[in-house]
Amino acid sequence: MEYLVQNEMVKHLSEHVKENEIGIIYLDIIKFTEIERKHGLKKAGDILQLLEHAFSLLKQKHPEIFYIHRIVGDDFFIYVKLDKRLNMNERLKDIVGKINLFLHEQIAYYYSHTGITIKFHQSYTILLTEGMTTLERAVYISIKFLLRQAKLNSLEVENGQLKEAFQDLIIHNRIQTHFQPIVSLTTSEAYGYEALSRGQRDTHFAQPLNLFSYAENEGLLYVLEKTCRELALHRGKLFLLPKQKLFINVSAPVIFDPAFQPDTMRDFVQSCGLNNANIVFEITERTAIHDFSVVKKALDQFKRKGFEIAIDDAGAGYSSLQAISELRPHYIKIDRSLVQDIHNNIVKKNMMETFVSFAKRMNSKVIAEGIENSAELKMICDLGVEYGQGFFLAKPSFPPKKVDEKAEKLILKKKEKGDVRKRNDWTIGSLAQTSQDFRPDERVKHVSTILDTVSGEAGAVITEKNFPVGLVMRDKLNRQLAKPYGMSLFWDKPVSKLMDKEFLVVMTDESIEEVAQKAVTRDTEQMYDYIIVNDMNGYIGTVSIQMILDHLTSLNNEKLKDASPLTGMPGNKEIKNQLNGKLQAGKPFTLIYADLDEFKKFNDCYGFSLGDELIKKVGCIIEEVMYSTGTSSDFSGHIGGDDFIMITMNHRSDEICLALLEEFNKMLLPFTEEILTKLDLEELPFVPSISLVLLNVSDCTVSMTKLSAIAAEQKAAAKKIKGSSFIKHSVEKEGQPA
Repeated sequence: MEYLVQNEMVKHLSEHVKENEIGIIYLDIIKFTEIERKHGLKKAGDILQLLEHAFSLLKQKHPEIFYIHRIVGDDFFIYVKLDKRLNMNERLKDIVGKINLFLHEQIAYYYSHTGITIKFHQSYTILLTEGMTTLERAVYISIKFLLRQAKLNSLEVENGQLKEAFQDLIIHNRIQTHFQPIVSLTTSEAYGYEALSRGQRDTHFAQPLNLFSYAENEGLLYVLEKTCRELALHRGKLFLLPKQKLFINVSAPVIFDPAFQPDTMRDFVQSCGLNNANIVFEITERTAIHDFSVVKKALDQFKRKGFEIAIDDAGAGYSSLQAISELRPHYIKIDRSLVQDIHNNIVKKNMMETFVSFAKRMNSKVIAEGIENSAELKMICDLGVEYGQGFFLAKPSFPPKKVDEKAEKLILKKKEKGDVRKRNDWTIGSLAQTSQDFRPDERVKHVSTILDTVSGEAGAVITEKNFPVGLVMRDKLNRQLAKPYGMSLFWDKPVSKLMDKEFLVVMTDESIEEVAQKAVTRDTEQMYDYIIVNDMNGYIGTVSIQMILDHLTSLNNEKLKDASPLTGMPGNKEIKNQLNGKLQAGKPFTLIYADLDEFKKFNDCYGFSLGDELIKKVGCIIEEVMYSTGTSSDFSGHIGGDDFIMITMNHRSDEICLALLEEFNKMLLPFTEEILTKLDLEELPFVPSISLVLLNVSDCTVSMTKLSAIAAEQKAAAKKIKGSSFIKHSVEKEGQPA
């Protein structure tokens, strides 16, 4: 094998070009870098050596081959002398055929020993020297042509191979279906599954984008999606529970496929043993929707048959917001771009809150896609999103995986804390008042007379077997009767003829705040209607929107008055209430006091602004640790200044203290760097530390004054320890050792 630099190659070419035409053949190993990756550099090097040896034999066998040149890597150029008297194109084509046959024999032997398949991109041309200023220019132009032609040839081959592979997927049902759980963020259970289709593993179509893009470009999208739908339904029926949902992707153009019709889909769904109510068609925007009115008309037919609709990738794509407003889907799936890092991005939080509020007004449900870590999941839960999907919850698979244990615990802990907040913030049942109620056959004239004569009655509930079936508001009833012929038409008729059959009914244990959110999302006509309150046995009373607003205003005013203006944590009034509650309960508990060491010195060194910043950071650490390590009944508050308090159970206290110290130390490094930067210092004269005092209280007869005195004494002892630390002390009954 000869390696020639360009000037040497051109020199030898010049010796032959005078008497002969020159043919150039280009060979390049297909996916050589993949061979390197899969089999290693040594195997790749062995292949190049094999080819060098083969080309040496080839040159001996065919004297018209006078140079074989490898520029770099796996690119080979073979130079051939062609007799000008013969048909040069045919002769060159014949030589290429012989080279292919020879290489096939050599490679077949290698494959039998290694199992590695070697194939080539190839092209050939006759060196054109006419009109060229130099031989170097002629060679350069020819090589560029060969490289371009080889690429085109390989694309033709590749397209043929892709067509065969695609046909094989469709004909033999080789599409793989993976199912990813869509998880309820209140129960942590799988609400449903999204069916995700892809080609076979380790093939071009293993990536869904490649599969669907190819189908769309070749005009085969209808065929592909029909196959994917049917396989998803056949496979989904194996595990789908009666009330679970199966989300099936449908591209906007496919909505008009004659094979995708409500009756056709109903028959196929039922043949799989499923109901229409199990199926959600998820509209994806691979292409823009140009006529929403036509799409809406088509989807409304599916809705009338009991199918549900979801809009995918809300917040991204061509026109997702318009799609939501025009198509009014049952589910809005928020694109992962809005979910990623949402806990650190105030704009994304605000956008998500807007989507949640918007969805409630439309009676839609929000699904957050692409949840990939615990911080994102916590924030998504806090923002009131109902459902989630993503790798942190469960990865796509068949059969589908269970919800990840860490995610499940986090969701249930969030729910537990939410339930506690409901109890702490009162439930709607505490505001419910008894209102007039009538049977559906009660005459309008009787109902109207009662509402007009009984002071304070703005409406009445229509009940049947003690459960509400309708609502009559006095002002609406009077407007109806005041219309022309209103009295003659309705005065002596049953009230069921005029009652409002659409009304807001809530359970007695729902929080007032939750009910308020539901109430304000009603249509304008219903905004001031009574809210009907039920328990398990039926109707118990009504609540007006004014009563809710008065309660929330009062509650918020109280909280704002007491909360720390710096950290937003509960202040001394709530701390006192919590302590009294624990002492009155008579069960052992633990108090943890947190106090920054030499905080006055910190302020003197670095200023009050950085002092406030440190207090806020400590407050955040305490709330985060109490959330992640404590239980739903735990409490944390800000006494004032640099003093904080936590209330927890005895068996959790050590773990909480250790976690607090760990998180405090983690915070110190970036915070001290911030101080150095802001104050332009080279080193810190003083590094803050924190002291924790853990009081295990088993004597619940102790007074709060006594507890404060014990805490002060223990804090003084803790501060004598250099650096951040915590100490423990037991508050026992008189006569027992502390």
